[in-house]
Amino acid sequence: MEFKKYKLSELSKENKGTYGIGASAVDYSEDLYTYLRITDIKEDGSLDYSNLKSIDDSNAEKYILKKGDIVFARTGNSTGKAYYYDGEIPNLVYAGFLIKFSLDEKKVNPKFIKYYTMTKEYKNWVKEIQTGSTRSNINEKMYGNMEVRLPSRIYQDKMVSLLERIDKKIELNNQINNNLQKLTLTLYKQFIEDNNDAEEVLLEDCVKKIGTGADAIQRAPIVDYATGIRCIRVGDMTNNRKCYEWAFTKMTDRDFNNYKLDIGDIVITRTAVNGIAYLIEDSMKVVCNNGLIRLKINENYNPLYIFLTMKTKDFYDYIHRIDSETSVRPNMKVDYLTSYRIKKISLEKQNQFCDMIKPMRKRQKAIEHENNNLIQLRDTLLPKLMNVEINLDNIEI
Repeated sequence: MEFKKYKLSELSKENKGTYGIGASAVDYSEDLYTYLRITDIKEDGSLDYSNLKSIDDSNAEKYILKKGDIVFARTGNSTGKAYYYDGEIPNLVYAGFLIKFSLDEKKVNPKFIKYYTMTKEYKNWVKEIQTGSTRSNINEKMYGNMEVRLPSRIYQDKMVSLLERIDKKIELNNQINNNLQKLTLTLYKQFIEDNNDAEEVLLEDCVKKIGTGADAIQRAPIVDYATGIRCIRVGDMTNNRKCYEWAFTKMTDRDFNNYKLDIGDIVITRTAVNGIAYLIEDSMKVVCNNGLIRLKINENYNPLYIFLTMKTKDFYDYIHRIDSETSVRPNMKVDYLTSYRIKKISLEKQNQFCDMIKPMRKRQKAIEHENNNLIQLRDTLLPKLMNVEINLDNIEI
């Protein structure tokens, strides 16, 4: 099949990109426009709904995305991140560190460009164009000059339709998991209200061992998951990577024994974005890096109960109170974390509650693994489809 080369600007309605609005985010409100920032875009190009913000600016209306727009991160460690807007969030305003291109449907299937940004070819282009720069940065003109090879429009449409089916299943699974998470936290809130007369204790009183992760961790080549040591890093937490996406690491047996995480241990970020927690629920060989605090819960508390406490708005507000006290994001101190107050509910009641919600947790884990298989399928198909190694001409999609 013949390919034709186009610059991204040539495939855009205005033959150029536009920079987003330079305004500060405010707390999310249904009465304001939703604000799209670099941090809201995951590495796979999907949207992270966990901490959406709003914008309160008189000029915000000029920067509302339209269906078929694609935005690119232009600076920092996130340079090259791309997000295709499909209209899922009404009145979404894009921020100043993003560049928008409004793709012309008469010239290209817009979602073909979305999938192009997920390819190794695109990622290599991002690396090459940043070579020699002291700070990662790709401006509007650079993005506009990016060349894209296009197959026939019929092939584009069929390819997009095939990959969309996979993505829609992934999205549906994510919605199910989000609903399960909301239900879990609703039940937890009710559980706390039912035991509101319980006294409060410091988090420090709920743990028997507190520490941080290993200082220097070397990434290792891919090895067998069952025998290799995984490492959970701050970036894994902030980007919501699943356990099967964590890197393998090289460690001596002595270091592993010092830093290993067991079922029931909780890790929580103390740098970058403070206060993101993860509960170890599966048996695996895993350690964490020194950007995380490790908590081993004592025998008077169910680890799942403590973990759910860390998923509440009250805990979030407590942890991020220190952010408002300085313009520079501080590292969260261990003693600040362990000064948080928790309801001292009997272990019997904790266990009864946790046993009730464990089936939902198990369902969430199963869905995560299903999504991992779907992602691997999509990522295997993508380069073959982009290079027309799979003939779609005679396939009804």
